[in-house]
Amino acid sequence: MIESYCIRIPELLNLFKEKHDHFSFALFGARGSFKTTHLYGLYEEMLDNNVDVVFGYEIEDICICDCLILDDFASKFYKREFSTTENKEFAKLLQEIRTNIPMVITSCPHYNLLDKDFRDFFNPAQILKPGYIKLDGKILLADPPSEDLENKMRALENTGRKHRFLDGLERIKDARAKKKAKK
Repeated sequence: MIESYCIRIPELLNLFKEKHDHFSFALFGARGSFKTTHLYGLYEEMLDNNVDVVFGYEIEDICICDCLILDDFASKFYKREFSTTENKEFAKLLQEIRTNIPMVITSCPHYNLLDKDFRDFFNPAQILKPGYIKLDGKILLADPPSEDLENKMRALENTGRKHRFLDGLERIKDARAKKKAKK
């Protein structure tokens, strides 16, 4: 009986591709709940099924494909910064994505960290336990990624985090310098 409530990611994508429809969800869970690992597993399953899938960490990674996975985009489009031009333009872009990319998946520590406009775009998907994601009354099954893929993706992720950290540090230093210069 429970099997009727379970679905695999290629099946879910095909449901929407066949209808020329769109589906987006935000995988959320506490730090250490394996959000990114689940995304890697979904990514690898789609690769294994010859799905045109892109895994992105930055805005520059976004392109037209069948499935776009955006890791931790709440950190890039934080709800308290919605008035920025970048966030406003991304919200507009999400409206255009619907007709160009059948499925968009993102992750965030908590669904409420996303701005309301973004929350309206992404269905909540909660990690119930490793390999099981609650999504719209169904259970999305997610196998763990292979060790090779996970190591490769973690190396990319860590390089990006280091660059974003250093860029953020420079912005803080610049803001402090401007503040001191005004005094």
